[in-house]
Amino acid sequence: MRNIIILASFSLLFLIGCDEDFLDKTPTDQLSGPTFWNTENDLILAANNLYRALPGFSLDTRSYLFAPKRAFNNISDGSYVPTQNFGSWEASYGVIRDANFLLENADNAANSAVGQEIIKRYKAEGLFFRAWAYYDLVRSYGDVPFITTTLNLESPELLGPREDRTMIIDAILADLQTASEDLPAPSELEASEHGRITSSAAIGLRARIALYEGTRGKYHGYGTPTEHLQVAKNAANDLIGLEGSEHELFNSRENLFLEGMGGETSSEAILVRKYGGEIDHSYSLLLRNADIVPTKAFADMYLDNTGLPITDPGSSFLGYDEIDSEFQNRDPRMISDFMIPLVEGFFSGSDPTIPDLNENNPTSTGYVAKKGLSPETLFRFNERQDRIVFRYAEVLLIYAEASFELDGSINDAELDKSINKLRARVGMPSLTNAFVATNGLDMLAEIRRERTIELAQEGQEWDDGIRWKIAEIEQPKALKGFKFQPENYPTIAVSTIRTDGQLTVDADGFLVYQDAQDRVFDPGKHYLFPIPLREIDLNSENIQQNPNW
Repeated sequence: MRNIIILASFSLLFLIGCDEDFLDKTPTDQLSGPTFWNTENDLILAANNLYRALPGFSLDTRSYLFAPKRAFNNISDGSYVPTQNFGSWEASYGVIRDANFLLENADNAANSAVGQEIIKRYKAEGLFFRAWAYYDLVRSYGDVPFITTTLNLESPELLGPREDRTMIIDAILADLQTASEDLPAPSELEASEHGRITSSAAIGLRARIALYEGTRGKYHGYGTPTEHLQVAKNAANDLIGLEGSEHELFNSRENLFLEGMGGETSSEAILVRKYGGEIDHSYSLLLRNADIVPTKAFADMYLDNTGLPITDPGSSFLGYDEIDSEFQNRDPRMISDFMIPLVEGFFSGSDPTIPDLNENNPTSTGYVAKKGLSPETLFRFNERQDRIVFRYAEVLLIYAEASFELDGSINDAELDKSINKLRARVGMPSLTNAFVATNGLDMLAEIRRERTIELAQEGQEWDDGIRWKIAEIEQPKALKGFKFQPENYPTIAVSTIRTDGQLTVDADGFLVYQDAQDRVFDPGKHYLFPIPLREIDLNSENIQQNPNW
């Protein structure tokens, strides 16, 4: 750990995704000494370095709900092993070191007549990003060393112990409360500051962390889940109270993620990772190339258009016997999240077609993800659509889930305050207690379904499976795809037995991307990632490997 904390620098090599309008390059050799910490711009430059912690666009195929195009994901199938630098340990402690440095030095600017309100604002950004980094560490590894000062080679904390995760969570929740009080509201930002941390972002992260730890503690049997769930509900309710003045849902969920449609600058987008100038991405191109594809398990989650699961005898679901039939009479979000065979062309401007299984850009499951795929940018390597990191829709989902987890029930007024706003946006019928009772549904399952569908491809599927303790049930199952229609693929042979270069189907004709026998999730170890081996070597007295690794 000595290597991580001491050598973590203020380099901007990893500052991808930040807009050049407000994230100018930081002079790495000028962050200390008499010429720094004298102006507001100095505080901004130091804070800018922390924005590298915000996640950019990614192809997260760890969960059973999505699959990669070719090689299997070793976290998804449980075949991964500890390595010297496993996971985000080093990067997170680098952010923590930089945040601590800012927090310790920002007050020096007061000697140059920089106002206290300005100093508090950028210290609040430091608190936000330190909380973000610790949340990432605790989520990944459980108990970790808790460092809140900048260390030197003589600091005893370098070889300190792992601290209890509940203590760390409580500390960062308190920091986020402080940060929310010292940050500007979204409406107070200048246009050039779009993308900077606001009070709403701090409250939103507080709600996300508290929900995660509250539910994880509840289902894994530790900590103070009731307290954390109450924090989550209260924080979400605080943001709901700002609806109309600071936040509201964008008019189109589909357009929210498309370049040039205004979603990234709308009041639904509470926090974004900036792209533009010299910083860009090629997310649509990766989607078009089927580098991440939905699985059958995910496709089957979408309700029919009456609000019933497709397995319900009364459902309007049309089945799988035609290549496009499963997409009919479904939650409209399925149409915006999947390419529809024979309705849409796989390539920009192409005629309606069927998914490619073995040629230029084959999909490993037969499904093609479309959420965030901008037709105008299909062949570009320089998309500039911002990555929405936190949005108001998630706030509504946190409120609903926390409400139910606290009381074991949720009333219709709370549903109308949260989930039903999301359903109304896409034209789905409301979720009510009467509907659940009449149709023999499980309210918690429906709340979780709504979250999974609404936030699909936004990087939370794996974390949800972990905190709900369902990963041990779902991850070991075979990864399957659509029902293979031989008439649409006359040149492709399939078999119920896997052979090299040949597609495999199960007894019902559904593609099998990875067999269940090749997938494992050990609840005795896989709910935490392994500690990087280098960290154990550096501090073997106080840092031991996570159980069963």
